Amino acid sequence: MLSELGVFGGSEERRGGGGGSLGGALSPAPSHGLQGQSILSIQSISKEQLHHIFNLAHTFRICINKDRPIHHILKGKLLGLLFFEPSTRTQCSFQAAMSRLGGRVMVMDSSTCSIKKGESLEDTVVVMSSYTDALVIRHPEPGAVSRMSGVCTRPVINAGDGIGEHPTQALLDVGDLKHGRTVHSLTRLLTLYTNIHLRYVYPEGLGMPDHIIHYANQRGIHQEEFNTIEAAIPDTDVLYVTRIQKERFESIQEYEK
Repeated sequence: MLSELGVFGGSEERRGGGGGSLGGALSPAPSHGLQGQSILSIQSISKEQLHHIFNLAHTFRICINKDRPIHHILKGKLLGLLFFEPSTRTQCSFQAAMSRLGGRVMVMDSSTCSIKKGESLEDTVVVMSSYTDALVIRHPEPGAVSRMSGVCTRPVINAGDGIGEHPTQALLDVGDLKHGRTVHSLTRLLTLYTNIHLRYVYPEGLGMPDHIIHYANQRGIHQEEFNTIEAAIPDTDVLYVTRIQKERFESIQEYEK
């Protein structure tokens, strides 16, 4: 995801074999306007950039499977991880990506950082950005990552902001289709394509937010809502399932309703 997004300055100046040959190290490729850009919402990514990300990710996968060198791509770069709520897959995937591409990772422990002493989120981000080349931030408050990006001097990747968005997960999901908050970003991402028909299945009170429905409507996407999976299954080509997120409810009583 890191080099695909081109958030690091010069991250896509890849040394070695010309013409993009997989016989040696990867060669330079266009950034499609992504270099140095923060990824805060899926709305900031164009269809052309989306295809570029998928194609580059596919190339990296081939290189890894064939033991071709990619460890020079982010050599000398340092990525900061600021996770203010638990994460396994997202955090580890960024760590693994940086390691494979030759970069290093600095992980901030939110339980022992200066925020516990009263330092603001913004001050923490300013300090962390002075140490690193880019930041990956997860925070339980919707909009918090965008707010922190506003004071950051480095590119920021949104790794989830409460019930807001999780754009990198949505990119992964759509990429897998091709070869909670995730569905919010996924819906926005799918509007880049034509002939898309979206069917939402949810328990009462947990439907897609109105602003997401409106966003898709404005882009001519046909949408339907169902209360049972049985009603939605006929004529459905791809079924995407996500859990009801217990941690987003104010109490266990609300969750168990």
